[in-house]
Amino acid sequence: MKKVSKQDIEDARVFTEDYGISIPDDINEADFDRLIDKANIKMQKRGGAFITSFISSEEGTEEIYQDIIDGKIAASEELMKTAINNASYLPKKISISIGGYGGSNYSLKFNDDGVVPFDYNGEERPIPTEKRWNKFWQKLDKLKVWGWERKYYDPDVLDATQWEVIIIYDGNKKIISDGSNYYPKGFKKFLKAVRKLIGGLDFS
Repeated sequence: MKKVSKQDIEDARVFTEDYGISIPDDINEADFDRLIDKANIKMQKRGGAFITSFISSEEGTEEIYQDIIDGKIAASEELMKTAINNASYLPKKISISIGGYGGSNYSLKFNDDGVVPFDYNGEERPIPTEKRWNKFWQKLDKLKVWGWERKYYDPDVLDATQWEVIIIYDGNKKIISDGSNYYPKGFKKFLKAVRKLIGGLDFS
């Protein structure tokens, strides 16, 4: 009986070990499929969607990864990271915050320091759709945020509104900028773009 490739075994272990199922190095396809089915059943009992086919280099992988990102399929943290890394429209990292003394404070994080979930004010939120991300990137290009300076500070104002923007999209598009009561051109429009990305939630 045909043996399963080493790469498929290693990829499968990322998924099955979360459910206490070990896959031996020397395993045939029939036994391999049985272990994957067993892990799927355990996932379903935990409330996750049923994965009908294992994620490997087979046709349809992109659709499965997208379902994981959209929350249609429950997946381990490692599988979620793999899905995110395979989605070209998603950033490598986002960390945006704004607030000040006596006022409202807002934060947005994605893929930040190993934190995979899309985090708004400390609460996990669904990852925005591809359409929202693409509109967000278009707006940032239009506002030329990739050319913002590193710091924007007004030293004469105390108890000011402070902000920080860290966005790493790819090697050519990244911004690390922060300030206090002083802002780059187009900052209000940038905050509006952030609000649209997160579905209209407050962020100002």
